[in-house]
Amino acid sequence: RSNRVLQTIRGLPGITGLEYIPGLHKVYTSNWGEEKIGVVDLKTMSVVKRLPTGSKPNGIAYAEPFRKVYVVNSLGKAVSVVNVEKDEVVKVLHFNSETGTPAYDSISKRIYVTLRSTNEVAEIDPSTDSVVGRYPVEGCRYDHGMAVDSERHRAFLLCGGTHNLTVIALDSHKTIAHFPLPS
Repeated sequence: RSNRVLQTIRGLPGITGLEYIPGLHKVYTSNWGEEKIGVVDLKTMSVVKRLPTGSKPNGIAYAEPFRKVYVVNSLGKAVSVVNVEKDEVVKVLHFNSETGTPAYDSISKRIYVTLRSTNEVAEIDPSTDSVVGRYPVEGCRYDHGMAVDSERHRAFLLCGGTHNLTVIALDSHKTIAHFPLPS
C-alpha cells in the first residue's frame, strides 16, 4: 500500500527464481550464487532451510495438489522435486539437455519443462515424478521462458535462438504458431 520496501531477507545469493506456496506462508528460491534451494518462512521472514541442487538452479513451478515444487537445474541438466510439507528433495530427474523453465498445467495436472539444448518440452507426471513424454518444438531453438494457459491447453515458449514466441498445443504436443520478437 505504501510502495516502499518493508523488510529484506538476506542470505539468498543470486536468486534466479522463486515460488510462493499459498497456505504454508513459504517461498522457495533458486539460489544460483550458492547452488541451493532456499526455503523462506514468511512469518519470521527468514531462511529456514537450504536444500542441495544441481548446477544453476533456475525456474520453479508448484504442483499444488501434489504438494511439490519443481526446480530446474539448468546447467545440471536436471529437475529437483521438493516435498513442501517436509522441505526436502524427494527426487531428481535427469535429462540430456539443459533445462529451462517449468510450468504447472492445473487441468492436465502435469509439469512441463523446457529442454533448451534439444529444443523440446518434457512432460512430468507429479503423481509418480516420472517423465511421461518429450516433445519437439518445431521452429523454436533454445526454448527457455514458458507460460502455460491451462484453460486453453496452450504453452507459450520464448525461443532465444530463433527470436520468436512459439505456441504449442498441450493436448496434441504440436507447434501451432510463431510470433517474431525483436532481436
